[in-house]
Amino acid sequence: MNTQIIIERVTADFFQECKEDYVGLWVLSRRLQEEGIAATQVKPSVMQIIKHALVARKIVAGEFIEKKFTVWSHSPAECIQRIDREWEKLGRNPNIGEIAWFTTNEMNEQTS
Repeated sequence: MNTQIIIERVTADFFQECKEDYVGLWVLSRRLQEEGIAATQVKPSVMQIIKHALVARKIVAGEFIEKKFTVWSHSPAECIQRIDREWEKLGRNPNIGEIAWFTTNEMNEQTS
């Protein structure tokens, strides 16, 4: 299947899930792998999805601190840099709970 079609489908599913819950960075990397994206293209594809969504303000990035979701106060560009830097430091694709979580502003406001 065409890589761009896979990315579009995974992105649509990601946005829908973010409307309903908190979604970890690991979800995107795992889904892209499961859909057959080449290992060398997983991180660039995830970063493309996240960058587009953050810049368009479709999602917010954050982390759980003491079981409460805390939105990062960074700009979209700073969020992308942080995710990239932490992923590089990790040296592998993220697992559950690592690096970042995402949700929509609406979802975050409902649960705050």
